[in-house]
Amino acid sequence: MQTIFIAGSGLLALALILFYLYKLQRRLQQYAQLRVSLLKREGNTHDKTKGSFMFYLKAHDSRLRQVVFTSIRFSDPALQVNAFDKLSFEVKAFNEELPARSIGFSCRSSALNRVDTSKAVLSIKGYVVVEKEGKTAFAYRTKVEMITASEALHS
Repeated sequence: MQTIFIAGSGLLALALILFYLYKLQRRLQQYAQLRVSLLKREGNTHDKTKGSFMFYLKAHDSRLRQVVFTSIRFSDPALQVNAFDKLSFEVKAFNEELPARSIGFSCRSSALNRVDTSKAVLSIKGYVVVEKEGKTAFAYRTKVEMITASEALHS
């Protein structure tokens, strides 16, 4: 009987944790749409590559005032984000894309060549500031589109 109780408690705890993680991941999507691309700088050396993560945010809830990223982690640990503390989007109007933000990165050229864009995932943690609700934490995972600097100029 105790075994069933312990197993049931464990399953209930696991279900609550999974529900909480699901709510965290859906929270940003409630208020805004985020698109991320990896911009590879041209003219890198044969062993070192530099570039930027480009973030495009479009708010679709009029109550949203600010989106702040506090932690960013790429699926490949070989890619390092340069000197990142916080990245903030101030929302003044909704239903239009806000000015893009970027964060630099550096890695070995072989690490970036290994990146499969179908599997490249960026994990973002932060918080949203919503009118009359204050700060609310979120965790978001998104696929990353890889583009070169010349492709970015033409789009």
